[in-house]
Amino acid sequence: MGIARSILKFYDEFTAGVPDEVGSLAALATLPDGTTAVVAPLCYSGAVDKGERLLRPLRTLGPPIADQVSVLPYTALQSMVENFNPRGLRNYWKTLYLKELSEEAINVMVERCVRRFLRQLRG
Repeated sequence: MGIARSILKFYDEFTAGVPDEVGSLAALATLPDGTTAVVAPLCYSGAVDKGERLLRPLRTLGPPIADQVSVLPYTALQSMVENFNPRGLRNYWKTLYLKELSEEAINVMVERCVRRFLRQLRG
């Protein structure tokens, strides 16, 4: 999970310098196939060329599991999570809005994700 800490630290530094037109979040998640990942859905509401320049640093981290950054209607962005929450399942989300991802916050996120993942493995 050291890579998760690095990605979350990078995310915090990146988002500290972007304009309000960039909306994003960072989460530790288990994908439908069981892969654990740092996910960072984001949106830029403005000119495409400026958005591409602003978001380019995100691609410097290395190859992502999936790079779905593209031009799309806002309604499509809003419906993306539906693919991770099949109809009929009772999903529970916990969230907290932070102004920054401190080292302490990153450590709490990673430790809790590891505990949850280990519980899932034990069945």
